Amino acid sequence: MAHLHERRERLLSEILRPHNLTLVQWRILYALGKLSNRTMNEVADFLVLDRTSLTRAVDKLVERGLMLRAEVAHDRRLTELSLTAAGRALREDLLEQNIEMCERLVAELDQESLDDASGVLTHILERLVGHRAGVRRIAELV
Repeated sequence: MAHLHERRERLLSEILRPHNLTLVQWRILYALGKLSNRTMNEVADFLVLDRTSLTRAVDKLVERGLMLRAEVAHDRRLTELSLTAAGRALREDLLEQNIEMCERLVAELDQESLDDASGVLTHILERLVGHRAGVRRIAELV
């Protein structure tokens, strides 16, 4: 599974390279498109990223005009993240390319095989997360 993950990440990096984005930056753009405006802590938790890595990546995305950072009105200790129009447009373009890549990877598999694989991966994720409710929440956001 680790080898599969690394190979997929390598293909995704090739898609991101012309846009000068890292995998972490892409994951943030993707997540914010799903989660809308969220705090740094929420995004870090969702992506299973440490705050330092998240902050570095967000800094670069803000510099490029792809994301906005703002204090939360009711608690100034919190920082909310949101995508700009340019960030949303880039996310949509990259998402389309990512979907095409994934479709090519499974193109010759029948639906039963895909369902079986999905079941196995869901089972493993349940074991990693520790409960089904967490897996359902993840599945709804992905």
